[in-house]
Amino acid sequence: MHFYLLPKEYKECRLPDSFHIEVVKNPIHHLRALKWVFFSVFNLKEYRILYKNQIVAVARVVPKIWNFTFMPKNSYTIIACSTQLQYRGRGLYASLLQYIVSENRNNNTPFYIFASSDNHASIKGIEKAGGCLIGYGKRTRFGFYKITQQIKNEL
Repeated sequence: MHFYLLPKEYKECRLPDSFHIEVVKNPIHHLRALKWVFFSVFNLKEYRILYKNQIVAVARVVPKIWNFTFMPKNSYTIIACSTQLQYRGRGLYASLLQYIVSENRNNNTPFYIFASSDNHASIKGIEKAGGCLIGYGKRTRFGFYKITQQIKNEL
């Protein structure tokens, strides 16, 4: 698993024409979402890219919770990101990550994100958005995320 820290500096979010972003606080559309709303102390935000009123990409943001032990208290993690298959390869994922960071740039809040080591498309999108690789790690059997090899000392 790759762990990244997204840059605090502002990067302009560019979306193709007819696409727009909406932010929904504490969306509960299935049981898994309810779990994240509960664990985030009802502070979950879902960022969506829409095209013709259809959700084509999504990313969720939660404050540091118990299982991300390496993160400082005032930080956030971006989780459960996806882009519909027919909209991949257009830079939407990187634009969504840039939007999330730019929307919160005045808070000086660090944003962390992780990707499976074999998810090359996600890694490419994170790096395109300016993500800095901070280490490699794993999820323990108890659900904690742990960095096993630190690359940068920016935690």
